[in-house]
Amino acid sequence: MKRTQIYIPEETHLGAQGIADRLDISVAEVYRKYIEKGLNLNKERKQHGSASALLSLKYTSGPKDLSKNHTKYLVD
Repeated sequence: MKRTQIYIPEETHLGAQGIADRLDISVAEVYRKYIEKGLNLNKERKQHGSASALLSLKYTSGPKDLSKNHTKYLVD
């Protein structure tokens, strides 16, 4: 493991302390778990694309009635 030092807001630390107490683990372990979870979520979004990225796409081709008859095109 790599040792590092960070500054976090007091309320964030208190929240992490509460979680650590409930789970009977160290605050450092709480931080490690949340950082890992955040990194994995970010990795998944990059692999699959985020919903907001998909919604922002502009389509210039395809059937003119796609929005009206989307079910037909999804089933066919």
